[in-house]
Amino acid sequence: MDPIGNGNCQFGSVSYHLRQYGIHRSEETLRQDVETFLRQTPVLGNRICGANWWNSILEQPRNYLSRMSTEYEYGDQITLQAMSQQYNMQILIVSTRNSATTLISPDGSSCLSSRYPLIILGHCPEGADEHYVALGYNRHV
Repeated sequence: MDPIGNGNCQFGSVSYHLRQYGIHRSEETLRQDVETFLRQTPVLGNRICGANWWNSILEQPRNYLSRMSTEYEYGDQITLQAMSQQYNMQILIVSTRNSATTLISPDGSSCLSSRYPLIILGHCPEGADEHYVALGYNRHV
Protein backbone atom coordinates (compact mmCIF):
# COMPACT_ATOMS: atom_id res chain seq x y z
CA MET A 1 0.00 0.00 0.00
CA ASP A 2 1.47 3.30 -1.12
CA PRO A 3 -0.17 6.24 0.67
CA ILE A 4 -0.08 9.76 -0.69
CA GLY A 5 3.26 11.39 0.14
CA ASN A 6 1.72 14.24 2.09
CA GLY A 7 3.35 13.82 5.51
CA ASN A 8 0.80 11.28 6.70
CA CYS A 9 2.40 8.32 4.89
CA GLN A 10 4.04 6.80 7.99
CA PHE A 11 0.77 6.88 9.90
CA GLY A 12 -1.19 5.66 6.87
CA SER A 13 1.17 2.72 6.31
CA VAL A 14 1.08 1.64 9.96
CA SER A 15 -2.71 2.11 10.04
CA TYR A 16 -3.00 -0.22 7.02
CA HIS A 17 -0.97 -2.91 8.80
CA LEU A 18 -2.86 -2.53 12.09
CA ARG A 19 -6.11 -3.28 10.23
CA GLN A 20 -4.60 -6.62 9.17
CA TYR A 21 -4.45 -7.44 12.90
CA GLY A 22 -7.99 -6.22 13.62
CA ILE A 23 -6.93 -2.83 15.03
CA HIS A 24 -8.89 -0.17 13.18
CA ARG A 25 -7.29 3.26 13.52
CA SER A 26 -7.37 5.94 10.85
CA GLU A 27 -4.12 7.77 10.19
CA GLU A 28 -5.57 10.80 11.97
CA THR A 29 -6.60 8.79 15.03
CA LEU A 30 -3.27 6.95 15.04
CA ARG A 31 -1.45 10.29 15.03
CA GLN A 32 -3.55 11.43 18.02
CA ASP A 33 -2.86 8.13 19.80
CA VAL A 34 0.89 8.58 19.31
CA GLU A 35 0.80 12.14 20.63
CA THR A 36 -1.13 11.02 23.73
CA PHE A 37 1.20 8.05 24.23
CA LEU A 38 4.29 10.29 24.06
CA ARG A 39 2.78 12.77 26.51
CA GLN A 40 2.26 9.91 28.98
CA THR A 41 5.44 7.92 28.25
CA PRO A 42 8.73 9.72 28.77
CA VAL A 43 10.94 6.63 28.25
CA LEU A 44 10.89 4.70 24.99
CA GLY A 45 12.49 1.27 24.69
CA ASN A 46 12.99 -1.05 27.63
CA ARG A 47 13.30 0.14 31.19
CA ILE A 48 16.98 -0.76 31.46
CA CYS A 49 18.36 0.87 28.29
CA GLY A 50 15.41 3.01 27.30
CA ALA A 51 15.85 6.73 26.97
CA ASN A 52 13.77 9.84 27.35
CA TRP A 53 12.53 10.46 23.83
CA TRP A 54 12.98 14.21 24.14
CA ASN A 55 16.76 13.71 24.36
CA SER A 56 16.57 12.78 20.66
CA ILE A 57 15.07 16.05 19.44
CA LEU A 58 16.45 19.55 19.02
CA GLU A 59 13.28 21.36 20.04
CA GLN A 60 11.22 21.62 23.19
CA PRO A 61 9.07 18.51 23.80
CA ARG A 62 5.84 20.54 23.79
CA ASN A 63 6.78 22.06 20.41
CA TYR A 64 7.58 18.60 19.03
CA LEU A 65 4.24 17.20 20.25
CA SER A 66 2.37 20.17 18.86
CA ARG A 67 4.07 19.70 15.50
CA MET A 68 3.45 15.94 15.47
CA SER A 69 -0.24 16.46 16.23
CA THR A 70 -0.56 18.44 13.00
CA GLU A 71 -1.88 16.63 9.95
CA TYR A 72 0.69 16.34 7.13
CA GLU A 73 3.64 16.46 9.54
CA TYR A 74 6.13 13.69 8.78
CA GLY A 75 6.53 10.94 11.38
CA ASP A 76 9.99 9.94 12.57
CA GLN A 77 11.85 7.28 14.60
CA ILE A 78 10.21 8.52 17.79
CA THR A 79 6.70 8.09 16.40
CA LEU A 80 7.61 4.62 15.09
CA GLN A 81 8.96 3.54 18.51
CA ALA A 82 5.82 4.92 20.16
CA MET A 83 3.57 2.96 17.78
CA SER A 84 5.63 -0.19 18.32
CA GLN A 85 5.22 0.09 22.08
CA GLN A 86 1.63 1.22 22.05
CA TYR A 87 0.46 -1.65 19.83
CA ASN A 88 3.07 -4.19 21.05
CA MET A 89 4.37 -4.91 17.53
CA GLN A 90 7.73 -5.03 15.84
CA ILE A 91 8.21 -2.71 12.87
CA LEU A 92 10.79 -3.64 10.26
CA ILE A 93 11.83 -0.73 8.05
CA VAL A 94 13.39 -1.59 4.70
CA SER A 95 15.01 1.53 3.27
CA THR A 96 16.28 2.35 -0.19
CA ARG A 97 18.88 4.55 1.49
CA ASN A 98 22.06 2.44 1.60
CA SER A 99 19.89 -0.72 1.46
CA ALA A 100 19.48 -0.39 5.22
CA THR A 101 17.00 -2.18 7.45
CA THR A 102 15.98 -1.10 10.93
CA LEU A 103 13.98 -3.11 13.44
CA ILE A 104 11.90 -1.28 16.01
CA SER A 105 10.67 -3.39 18.92
CA PRO A 106 8.42 -2.58 21.87
CA ASP A 107 11.20 -3.65 24.24
CA GLY A 108 13.99 -1.91 22.34
CA SER A 109 15.46 -5.21 21.12
CA SER A 110 17.22 -5.36 17.76
CA CYS A 111 16.29 -9.02 17.16
CA LEU A 112 13.16 -10.34 15.47
CA SER A 113 10.95 -12.13 17.97
CA SER A 114 7.96 -14.40 17.49
CA ARG A 115 6.50 -12.83 20.67
CA TYR A 116 5.42 -9.80 18.65
CA PRO A 117 3.40 -9.41 15.46
CA LEU A 118 5.53 -7.94 12.67
CA ILE A 119 4.73 -5.16 10.25
CA ILE A 120 7.04 -4.17 7.42
CA LEU A 121 7.38 -0.66 6.06
CA GLY A 122 9.31 0.48 3.03
CA HIS A 123 11.16 3.76 3.39
CA CYS A 124 12.48 5.88 0.57
CA PRO A 125 13.93 9.36 0.63
CA GLU A 126 12.12 11.87 -1.58
CA GLY A 127 14.67 14.61 -1.99
CA ALA A 128 14.75 16.29 1.42
CA ASP A 129 11.59 14.47 2.50
CA GLU A 130 10.90 10.87 3.45
CA HIS A 131 8.18 8.47 2.30
CA TYR A 132 6.84 5.28 3.88
CA VAL A 133 4.85 2.48 2.24
CA ALA A 134 3.26 -0.64 3.71
CA LEU A 135 5.00 -3.81 2.52
CA GLY A 136 3.38 -7.22 2.72
CA TYR A 137 4.74 -10.69 3.41
CA ASN A 138 3.39 -14.19 3.82
CA ARG A 139 2.94 -14.74 7.58
CA HIS A 140 2.26 -18.44 7.08
CA VAL A 141 5.63 -19.45 5.62
